[in-house]
Amino acid sequence: ADLGGEMADAIQKEVPVWIRIENAADSNAIKIFMAAKGTPLVSYRFFLTVGDDFWMRDYGPIGFYYGNNDDIGFLDLKYYPGRDLDNLFPSYLANQLGYLDVQTNLYAEGGNFISDGFYRSFHSNVVEDVNMNPTQYHTAHPPWTLQQVKDTIKHAWASTENVSTPTLVCDGGPGHNDMFMKLMDENTFAVMEYPSVITAADKAIIDGVINTLSSMNSVYGKPYRIFKVPMPKQDDRTHSLKTCGEIFNDARTFVNGTTVNGTYLMPSYSNATSGDKAGDQEAIEVFKRMSPGYKIIPLDARILTIYGGAIHCVNMQIPAENPITIWHPPVQDLQPKKNSYHIVVKPTNKSGIATTKCIWRVRGTQNWNTI
Repeated sequence: ADLGGEMADAIQKEVPVWIRIENAADSNAIKIFMAAKGTPLVSYRFFLTVGDDFWMRDYGPIGFYYGNNDDIGFLDLKYYPGRDLDNLFPSYLANQLGYLDVQTNLYAEGGNFISDGFYRSFHSNVVEDVNMNPTQYHTAHPPWTLQQVKDTIKHAWASTENVSTPTLVCDGGPGHNDMFMKLMDENTFAVMEYPSVITAADKAIIDGVINTLSSMNSVYGKPYRIFKVPMPKQDDRTHSLKTCGEIFNDARTFVNGTTVNGTYLMPSYSNATSGDKAGDQEAIEVFKRMSPGYKIIPLDARILTIYGGAIHCVNMQIPAENPITIWHPPVQDLQPKKNSYHIVVKPTNKSGIATTKCIWRVRGTQNWNTI
């Protein structure tokens, strides 16, 4: 409850927080709990519906825009058997909001879907495995060929390029790429880096994914910026869990967080009395370098990682109405000193864009300049 309350408060400071409840009486209990914490709910909405579990990232709807008016639709993936009530949630929410609900026979979870917003997506190859082996995974459709899976992913995820990477085997079970990699923006990756003392197979798998990403260019035609985020330590402040079996039971990660407007909700592994506070702070500093200007909110995720997930796994963002898309190759990191720099931006909106401004300053000075 503490983690849920802290997460709800951090979210409501940026956008309204939507909370799924199974019993109407729970809404009062939650409001009383939040008020008692000193963080009353002020920007919120409850959705009353049945459910099985709290992994909202995986069964929640994947939002997209379509048509000339940028209407919002939901991609409704097949959630795995045994979570049949959770599988109903996207269509329920679409009905509540009046959004299009697009159902697909593709078995996949939101925790294994990363998109750059410009028609490139990333997933781990457990998606291919599940849809090609229905007997093993007790799924409903007959076996698909690899080509059928690839074609369906391309269609369902509206991507011209789908990057499939090896699945982790020691991450607590999900095999989702959000456990170790995250696009902070369309050309910046945060990837967890295992130290050399780790013997689990996942170290080599992640190193291989880093090599793959390093060979790719972003939508802007330049190599991805890749920031390596340290693997969290255990509460004894050491990497005492080294083998695959040990890590499987507590797969900690700093990159399984959620960006909410100007805030990054980062899984952390300490509180006032226990855990590796210094390690959390080290990760915070990496994210500050990666995304300057963002507020980094650490949320103690130790209650989640023993079940195979963290912060990103228990929430799902809904797209904003009337979006603006900004295509902007940034001028960032160390640049050769020149008299002038070329800045290009292509903003789009359904109403059109009349003017744009670039507001900049020299670091350390107070005066802002406007172009």
